[in-house]
Amino acid sequence: MEKTEIELLKDDKLSADIKQELLKYGINIDSNGVYFQNKNYNIFLTKYLDIDGFRFLSYDYYIEKIIIGQSKLNTIKKGKFNVGTQKIIPLEKISEKELYYEIYDEIVGDDTDPESDTDKIKGIRNKFYGGIKKGGIIDQLEEIFGFKLEDFDDKYSKFKFMKLMYVLSKTKMYGESVNFYLMFQKPTFENVDKTVYAEANRNGKNIAILKNELIKEVPLEKVRSLNLKLIEMTNNWERLLGVSARYAYEHNTENLWRLAEFLEKKVVNLLPEDSKMIVRKCREPLFDIIYFKVLQLEYISIKTDFVRINNETLQYVKQKRNMISGNSSEEVKRNLLKSYIKSRKEVLAKYLVEPDFSEHKAVLFIDENARNTIILVEWFEQSYDIDFSNRVPVLLLISILLAIRDASKNDEAMEYSYYRALQTGNMRLVDKLSRGKKSEEVYHRLWAKKVHFIHSCLCGMGQEAEYNIRIEKALDTIMSFLMNYHNLDDFEFCNDHIFDIVMRSFVLDELALKNIKHVADGIAALTGYKTEILHRNPLKLFKMMTENYDFNPFIEGFVDDIRKIEAGIVEVEYHKIIELIKYPSGIKLGGIFKVRVNQDRKVLQLLDYHDISPDEECEKLRSLGFEKMVWMGEDDVKEYTPEEQGQLYCV
Repeated sequence: MEKTEIELLKDDKLSADIKQELLKYGINIDSNGVYFQNKNYNIFLTKYLDIDGFRFLSYDYYIEKIIIGQSKLNTIKKGKFNVGTQKIIPLEKISEKELYYEIYDEIVGDDTDPESDTDKIKGIRNKFYGGIKKGGIIDQLEEIFGFKLEDFDDKYSKFKFMKLMYVLSKTKMYGESVNFYLMFQKPTFENVDKTVYAEANRNGKNIAILKNELIKEVPLEKVRSLNLKLIEMTNNWERLLGVSARYAYEHNTENLWRLAEFLEKKVVNLLPEDSKMIVRKCREPLFDIIYFKVLQLEYISIKTDFVRINNETLQYVKQKRNMISGNSSEEVKRNLLKSYIKSRKEVLAKYLVEPDFSEHKAVLFIDENARNTIILVEWFEQSYDIDFSNRVPVLLLISILLAIRDASKNDEAMEYSYYRALQTGNMRLVDKLSRGKKSEEVYHRLWAKKVHFIHSCLCGMGQEAEYNIRIEKALDTIMSFLMNYHNLDDFEFCNDHIFDIVMRSFVLDELALKNIKHVADGIAALTGYKTEILHRNPLKLFKMMTENYDFNPFIEGFVDDIRKIEAGIVEVEYHKIIELIKYPSGIKLGGIFKVRVNQDRKVLQLLDYHDISPDEECEKLRSLGFEKMVWMGEDDVKEYTPEEQGQLYCV
């Protein structure tokens, strides 16, 4: 019999080590039945296992699921509705009244019988469902989650979740009370759990605690699969950014422009409006859905700030689009950065001079900003995952100084706020820079993005950098939108559909034309007809082909059409359905071509093309709000004259 994930996780040495660590904090779980009431125990809620594949699991999870075990845990935690326990409870005892009484006995009340303390019981209920003036915990979370708890038939899980949110929101049993509604209303980097790999910020730590408790009710195999699916999805989209970065490096400006225009006009603008999204009823267990939704809300927080950063940078781009190019291959040792800046300030100052910014002023400015320059080198490294441990390019230092100069001269600021922020409003960028590590991550990344753009301009790649920023903003907007779908199968379906559309747009025309030439050569060999492509749409199908595709049915079909037209059997302009099969996987691709055969010129012309999807797939797209994408229609972003159309692609 195969071992379960929990059984595979068990390790006697790890168990002994964790027990020893608990003892250091005065916690003996073998003799202390209320270990979780010790304030020191909260440390273990966000301390994670150093085991490949299980790094998202806390010591607390291991303690309760492995060391203590389910049976003993059920005894230690007395209440009926504690997360992590699995008790057999009579159906009549699984009710909201019983939940309120349990909260009263454990948290709110005294020795009074809860049945006689009706005011406090009513107060507990109002915490969940609100009163006359404001909503309650459940109303607010349902607004954020996009679904209702009443959709779930499993009342036992529902009341466990309600009790968990009461404890997190209305008590300090986990360290502090947290209003997750207010937190999720303002998605930012500050709401992201970084406890696995970095020092936790305040909001991120509370997200980590919430996820830790939710995981206790989700099968471990499901927890792993949900995390892996989101990682895989993100990696796939991030690879597209790598493709656009390569196009920028190759100075493929036309293709970058085409990508930016296509993503903005033909994908982002066709996404369902939030108000029109049709949210389908939850079809998975409550805790599975909520855990996945919290993961999605973290991704939305990340992508929202990335979009914010790109918007701010694009405003800067408009001012600096015509920045002159500069060049320097010089590098400086990392440990000599400060002395280099001080000793070469007269040389560096020449790059900063403008009509209203004299060389003398620039020298003083560099002297004052040596520390800030070094801070920005660190932020640039962190944002772009680059290591300048040995040498730093001088051109990067120049880019940094130009960014600081512009932010200082123009008094640049960004509107920013988040749950429990010490400062909110329009925050000056230079003030955030001077705070160093104490400033929020969004400012680190915004500064790094501006420096990267200036550096690209100095390298003669300013236009390419601008298009890349637009592309990145569009992709982040798409990814953030997809996180609205809480059912895993809906999420995967929408992601696969949109990713397929977007991925094909990143494939260069050259690959499609290579495949078309293969087909055209086959047609020409059998009929003497050339092939012309008069619209970009037919390229879509050919971009998905590889050498594994069987082109013969494709070729034979067109050859047969040409012969029938020459014999006067069919019209010279017609629609043709094509199905291709990719071997050995058996994956099918296909669509409908609009075709014209010119017998005088002996030319087969492909006028247009659209993908064909099964009726059930089209219906599902409509039900999820994607009716605009069921038939993509014209997806080119350039208007061609009749003369240009005739010259587009001839193979």
